[in-house]
Amino acid sequence: MILKPGMAVGFPSGEANGHHLINHTDTSTVCLEIGDRTSDDEVNYPDDDLIARASSDVWTFTHKDNNPILKLDLTAFDIS
Repeated sequence: MILKPGMAVGFPSGEANGHHLINHTDTSTVCLEIGDRTSDDEVNYPDDDLIARASSDVWTFTHKDNNPILKLDLTAFDIS
């Protein structure tokens, strides 16, 4: 699908094939991502060796074998 200005797209959870956006133009684009930040949320990136898990104010990123990559403390960011 080719998105044009003003268009919206949604990606259902649980899909076996990951989704991504590619800008094939020379101009900048702005993408608005909307989510609910559900406590204990987990995201599996099927095309990459990456899993992201949320707990309280921390996102933990691991390889699929649970070896750690990064822990991100969201309290360090002012997102108000």
